[in-house]
Amino acid sequence: MSGSLGVAHSAGEEPVLRTIRDGWRKLSHAWSEAQLNTPVKILLLLAGLFVVVANAGVLVPLAIALCGAYGIYRLVRALTQNVAQPPRL
Repeated sequence: MSGSLGVAHSAGEEPVLRTIRDGWRKLSHAWSEAQLNTPVKILLLLAGLFVVVANAGVLVPLAIALCGAYGIYRLVRALTQNVAQPPRL
């Protein structure tokens, strides 16, 4: 199986969002293909939720900082992409 599950990527596609989307797709595929019964999946989800809630004091500021950094990245990328490409006639 190829790394992107057969999805073609356009040249101008934003790489960070593409990586997040591909990772989510792989996780979703692994979750649905896992040989786990429903009670085990529910326990895994509850354990994950517990970890997130227990570490919310670290995760919330980290998420805010990462979103801010990503916003700056998108702004810089948008400005440089527009400058790098000549106008089409």
